[in-house]
Amino acid sequence: MIQLNAVALVQLMHAALDGMVQRNRGGVINISSLGAYQPVPFSATYGATKAFVSSLTNAVREELRGTDVRLMVVAPGFTRTEFQETSFEPRPLPEFVWQSADTVAATAMRAYDRGRAVCITGGVNVVAAAAASVMPAVVMRRVSGAVTRYAR
Repeated sequence: MIQLNAVALVQLMHAALDGMVQRNRGGVINISSLGAYQPVPFSATYGATKAFVSSLTNAVREELRGTDVRLMVVAPGFTRTEFQETSFEPRPLPEFVWQSADTVAATAMRAYDRGRAVCITGGVNVVAAAAASVMPAVVMRRVSGAVTRYAR
């Protein structure tokens, strides 16, 4: 997971951005997660790597300021994909927390076209990310632990 979400991301961004910066055009969209905004007990490495994706993308975006090369990070929450269908049987979560991959992609592309730096998809996820930024760490750990413990 660290190799994929951190090491490979750095290598691919470096390879892609060099040419884009030379041409002064292009863009990259990196996929993070709502899990980047709080600790994710029982999926700690996943959450940490997604926090890395978000931090790296935001930092490099600032480094690219003044160029026509754009970077954006997408942070979806629970998204229905083939991964959930084939990898594990998650406990049923309320339907309102789920998004389709098509919805996440369409929302991300609209945000990218508008020049956004960060795209948190879905109203529930926007509220959750905002709450994570103001809640005490102990509360976020416990809430996140309860959700991930249930969803396992």
